[in-house]
Amino acid sequence: MENRYFLFKSHKQYDQHTVVNDEIVPRHELEQLKAEGNAIEVDYGSYSDYRQKAQQLTSNYDKTVARIKKNDSPLWTSEVKDYELKKAWDEYEAETKAIQAEWEQERAQMQADAKAKAARATIRVSESDRQTAEQMANRIALNIASVSNTADLKTIIMQASDDITYLSDAEKTALQGQLSGILSQIDAKAEKFGAKGVSTRELVNEVLDIRNMDLLSEKVAGQLPGSITIEYDTKRRAKRRQRPVNVSSY
Repeated sequence: MENRYFLFKSHKQYDQHTVVNDEIVPRHELEQLKAEGNAIEVDYGSYSDYRQKAQQLTSNYDKTVARIKKNDSPLWTSEVKDYELKKAWDEYEAETKAIQAEWEQERAQMQADAKAKAARATIRVSESDRQTAEQMANRIALNIASVSNTADLKTIIMQASDDITYLSDAEKTALQGQLSGILSQIDAKAEKFGAKGVSTRELVNEVLDIRNMDLLSEKVAGQLPGSITIEYDTKRRAKRRQRPVNVSSY
Protein backbone atom coordinates (compact mmCIF):
# COMPACT_ATOMS: atom_id res chain seq x y z
CA MET A 1 0.00 0.00 0.00
CA GLU A 2 1.12 3.53 -0.73
CA ASN A 3 2.22 5.94 1.99
CA ARG A 4 0.15 9.10 2.42
CA TYR A 5 1.22 12.58 3.42
CA PHE A 6 -0.82 15.61 4.44
CA LEU A 7 0.60 18.85 3.01
CA PHE A 8 0.82 21.81 5.35
CA LYS A 9 1.88 23.95 2.40
CA SER A 10 1.16 23.79 -1.32
CA HIS A 11 3.56 21.65 -3.34
CA LYS A 12 3.72 21.91 -7.11
CA GLN A 13 0.15 21.44 -8.38
CA TYR A 14 -1.12 20.17 -5.03
CA ASP A 15 -2.90 22.63 -2.77
CA GLN A 16 -2.30 23.22 0.90
CA HIS A 17 -4.02 20.63 3.13
CA THR A 18 -4.13 18.03 0.36
CA VAL A 19 -3.40 14.37 1.05
CA VAL A 20 -0.97 12.95 -1.52
CA ASN A 21 0.75 9.58 -1.78
CA ASP A 22 4.06 8.26 -3.02
CA GLU A 23 2.44 6.94 -6.18
CA ILE A 24 1.80 10.47 -7.47
CA VAL A 25 4.62 12.37 -5.74
CA PRO A 26 8.10 10.82 -5.56
CA ARG A 27 8.88 9.39 -2.13
CA HIS A 28 12.09 11.42 -1.77
CA GLU A 29 10.15 14.65 -2.30
CA LEU A 30 7.62 13.69 0.35
CA GLU A 31 10.34 12.75 2.81
CA GLN A 32 12.02 16.09 2.16
CA LEU A 33 8.76 17.94 2.80
CA LYS A 34 8.35 15.94 6.00
CA ALA A 35 11.90 16.77 7.11
CA GLU A 36 11.23 20.46 6.48
CA GLY A 37 8.05 20.29 8.54
CA ASN A 38 5.83 20.99 5.56
CA ALA A 39 4.11 17.59 5.46
CA ILE A 40 3.21 14.81 7.84
CA GLU A 41 2.56 11.14 7.16
CA VAL A 42 -1.04 10.18 7.85
CA ASP A 43 -2.75 6.86 8.49
CA TYR A 44 -6.09 6.07 6.84
CA GLY A 45 -6.88 3.51 9.52
CA SER A 46 -8.92 0.55 8.33
CA TYR A 47 -8.86 1.67 4.69
CA SER A 48 -5.79 -0.46 3.98
CA ASP A 49 -7.47 -3.52 5.48
CA TYR A 50 -10.55 -3.05 3.31
CA ARG A 51 -8.40 -2.53 0.21
CA GLN A 52 -6.54 -5.76 0.91
CA LYS A 53 -9.81 -7.64 1.31
CA ALA A 54 -11.11 -6.24 -1.98
CA GLN A 55 -7.87 -7.14 -3.75
CA GLN A 56 -8.04 -10.65 -2.34
CA LEU A 57 -11.57 -11.06 -3.72
CA THR A 58 -10.27 -10.02 -7.13
CA SER A 59 -7.34 -12.42 -6.90
CA ASN A 60 -9.67 -15.28 -5.99
CA TYR A 61 -12.01 -14.40 -8.83
CA ASP A 62 -9.18 -14.24 -11.37
CA LYS A 63 -7.96 -17.68 -10.28
CA THR A 64 -11.47 -19.11 -10.63
CA VAL A 65 -11.84 -17.64 -14.12
CA ALA A 66 -8.47 -19.02 -15.19
CA ARG A 67 -9.36 -22.46 -13.86
CA ILE A 68 -12.69 -22.51 -15.72
CA LYS A 69 -11.18 -21.34 -19.01
CA LYS A 70 -8.37 -23.91 -18.84
CA ASN A 71 -10.70 -26.84 -18.18
CA ASP A 72 -10.54 -28.92 -21.35
CA SER A 73 -12.95 -31.62 -20.26
CA PRO A 74 -15.44 -32.54 -23.01
CA LEU A 75 -18.19 -32.02 -20.46
CA TRP A 76 -17.22 -28.38 -20.13
CA THR A 77 -18.84 -27.02 -23.26
CA SER A 78 -18.82 -23.30 -24.00
CA GLU A 79 -22.34 -23.12 -22.55
CA VAL A 80 -21.21 -24.74 -19.30
CA LYS A 81 -18.22 -22.44 -19.11
CA ASP A 82 -20.44 -19.40 -19.70
CA TYR A 83 -22.69 -20.53 -16.88
CA GLU A 84 -19.79 -21.14 -14.47
CA LEU A 85 -18.13 -17.85 -15.40
CA LYS A 86 -21.32 -15.92 -14.84
CA LYS A 87 -21.80 -17.65 -11.52
CA ALA A 88 -18.24 -16.75 -10.49
CA TRP A 89 -18.79 -13.14 -11.54
CA ASP A 90 -22.07 -12.86 -9.66
CA GLU A 91 -20.45 -14.18 -6.48
CA TYR A 92 -17.47 -11.86 -6.91
CA GLU A 93 -19.74 -8.90 -7.54
CA ALA A 94 -21.96 -9.63 -4.53
CA GLU A 95 -19.00 -10.06 -2.16
CA THR A 96 -17.31 -6.94 -3.51
CA LYS A 97 -20.42 -4.81 -3.14
CA ALA A 98 -20.87 -6.08 0.40
CA ILE A 99 -17.37 -5.10 1.43
CA GLN A 100 -17.72 -1.74 -0.32
CA ALA A 101 -20.88 -1.10 1.69
CA GLU A 102 -18.98 -1.94 4.89
CA TRP A 103 -16.25 0.52 3.97
CA GLU A 104 -18.74 3.29 3.18
CA GLN A 105 -20.25 2.87 6.62
CA GLU A 106 -16.82 2.86 8.26
CA ARG A 107 -15.74 5.90 6.22
CA ALA A 108 -18.84 7.86 7.23
CA GLN A 109 -18.14 7.11 10.89
CA MET A 110 -14.49 8.13 10.56
CA GLN A 111 -15.50 11.41 8.96
CA ALA A 112 -18.11 12.08 11.62
CA ASP A 113 -15.56 11.43 14.37
CA ALA A 114 -13.04 13.69 12.68
CA LYS A 115 -15.61 16.46 12.30
CA ALA A 116 -16.40 16.28 16.01
CA LYS A 117 -12.71 16.32 16.90
CA ALA A 118 -12.06 19.34 14.69
CA ALA A 119 -15.05 21.20 16.11
CA ARG A 120 -13.76 20.70 19.65
CA ALA A 121 -10.11 21.39 18.88
CA THR A 122 -8.69 24.36 20.74
CA ILE A 123 -5.50 26.35 20.50
CA ARG A 124 -4.67 28.27 23.63
CA VAL A 125 -4.07 31.92 22.76
CA SER A 126 -2.36 34.01 25.40
CA GLU A 127 -2.47 37.78 25.76
CA SER A 128 1.10 37.84 24.48
CA ASP A 129 -0.03 35.92 21.35
CA ARG A 130 -2.77 38.47 20.77
CA GLN A 131 -0.38 41.36 21.15
CA THR A 132 2.07 39.82 18.68
CA ALA A 133 -0.71 39.24 16.14
CA GLU A 134 -2.15 42.72 16.60
CA GLN A 135 1.21 44.38 16.17
CA MET A 136 1.95 42.38 13.04
CA ALA A 137 -1.48 43.22 11.62
CA ASN A 138 -0.84 46.90 12.34
CA ARG A 139 2.54 46.79 10.59
CA ILE A 140 1.03 45.08 7.56
CA ALA A 141 -1.79 47.63 7.46
CA LEU A 142 0.64 50.55 7.62
CA ASN A 143 2.78 49.05 4.88
CA ILE A 144 -0.25 48.58 2.66
CA ALA A 145 -1.39 52.13 3.32
CA SER A 146 2.01 53.46 2.25
CA VAL A 147 2.21 51.81 -1.17
CA SER A 148 1.58 53.85 -4.29
CA ASN A 149 1.61 51.25 -7.06
CA THR A 150 0.72 47.66 -7.81
CA ALA A 151 4.28 46.36 -7.78
CA ASP A 152 4.89 47.65 -4.26
CA LEU A 153 1.56 46.24 -3.12
CA LYS A 154 2.55 42.77 -4.35
CA THR A 155 5.92 43.12 -2.60
CA ILE A 156 4.20 44.02 0.68
CA ILE A 157 1.92 40.98 0.39
CA MET A 158 4.89 38.69 -0.24
CA GLN A 159 6.79 40.17 2.71
CA ALA A 160 3.78 39.81 4.99
CA SER A 161 3.36 36.18 3.94
CA ASP A 162 7.00 35.51 4.72
CA ASP A 163 6.77 37.22 8.14
CA ILE A 164 3.72 35.15 9.09
CA THR A 165 5.65 31.91 8.63
CA TYR A 166 7.58 32.76 11.80
CA LEU A 167 4.46 32.94 13.96
CA SER A 168 3.36 30.14 16.24
CA ASP A 169 0.02 28.34 15.87
CA ALA A 170 -1.40 30.46 18.68
CA GLU A 171 -0.17 33.70 17.12
CA LYS A 172 -1.58 32.72 13.73
CA THR A 173 -4.88 31.89 15.39
CA ALA A 174 -4.95 35.36 16.93
CA LEU A 175 -4.04 36.90 13.57
CA GLN A 176 -7.01 35.23 11.90
CA GLY A 177 -9.25 37.75 13.64
CA GLN A 178 -7.35 40.55 11.90
CA LEU A 179 -7.23 38.93 8.47
CA SER A 180 -10.49 40.20 6.99
CA GLY A 181 -9.45 43.80 7.63
CA ILE A 182 -6.09 43.26 5.95
CA LEU A 183 -7.69 41.60 2.92
CA SER A 184 -10.23 44.40 2.59
CA GLN A 185 -7.43 46.95 2.67
CA ILE A 186 -5.52 45.06 -0.04
CA ASP A 187 -8.64 44.86 -2.22
CA ALA A 188 -9.24 48.59 -1.81
CA LYS A 189 -5.67 49.41 -2.83
CA ALA A 190 -5.78 47.06 -5.80
CA GLU A 191 -9.04 48.62 -6.96
CA LYS A 192 -7.55 52.10 -6.58
CA PHE A 193 -4.63 51.12 -8.79
CA GLY A 194 -6.92 49.39 -11.27
CA ALA A 195 -4.85 46.29 -10.63
CA LYS A 196 -5.82 42.81 -11.72
CA GLY A 197 -4.25 39.59 -10.55
CA VAL A 198 -3.18 40.78 -7.11
CA SER A 199 -3.30 37.46 -5.31
CA THR A 200 -3.64 37.13 -1.55
CA ARG A 201 -3.70 33.35 -1.65
CA GLU A 202 -0.20 32.91 -0.20
CA LEU A 203 -0.99 35.33 2.60
CA VAL A 204 -4.20 33.51 3.51
CA ASN A 205 -2.51 30.12 3.30
CA GLU A 206 0.19 31.20 5.73
CA VAL A 207 -2.37 32.39 8.26
CA LEU A 208 -4.21 29.08 7.87
CA ASP A 209 -1.01 27.06 8.22
CA ILE A 210 -1.70 25.79 11.73
CA ARG A 211 -0.20 22.40 12.55
CA ASN A 212 -2.76 21.18 15.10
CA MET A 213 -3.84 17.80 13.72
CA ASP A 214 -7.01 17.69 15.81
CA LEU A 215 -8.08 20.89 14.09
CA LEU A 216 -7.06 19.50 10.69
CA SER A 217 -8.51 16.01 11.21
CA GLU A 218 -11.68 16.83 9.27
CA LYS A 219 -9.62 17.90 6.25
CA VAL A 220 -7.72 14.61 6.36
CA ALA A 221 -10.84 12.47 6.79
CA GLY A 222 -12.60 14.41 4.05
CA GLN A 223 -10.11 12.94 1.59
CA LEU A 224 -10.67 9.32 2.50
CA PRO A 225 -11.17 7.38 -0.76
CA GLY A 226 -14.76 6.56 -1.57
CA SER A 227 -14.05 3.28 -3.33
CA ILE A 228 -11.99 0.33 -2.16
CA THR A 229 -12.96 -1.80 -5.17
CA ILE A 230 -10.69 -0.32 -7.81
CA GLU A 231 -9.99 -3.63 -9.56
CA TYR A 232 -13.66 -4.62 -9.59
CA ASP A 233 -14.64 -1.19 -10.95
CA THR A 234 -12.17 -1.62 -13.80
CA LYS A 235 -13.47 -5.09 -14.64
CA ARG A 236 -17.09 -3.93 -14.55
CA ARG A 237 -16.38 -1.10 -16.99
CA ALA A 238 -14.59 -3.51 -19.31
CA LYS A 239 -17.51 -5.97 -19.22
CA ARG A 240 -19.97 -3.24 -20.14
CA ARG A 241 -17.96 -2.48 -23.26
CA GLN A 242 -17.96 -6.12 -24.34
CA ARG A 243 -20.95 -7.42 -26.30
CA PRO A 244 -22.26 -10.05 -26.61
CA VAL A 245 -21.52 -11.64 -23.24
CA ASN A 246 -19.61 -14.89 -23.65
CA VAL A 247 -16.63 -16.75 -22.25
CA SER A 248 -14.16 -14.10 -23.39
CA SER A 249 -15.92 -11.37 -21.44
CA TYR A 250 -15.13 -12.84 -18.01
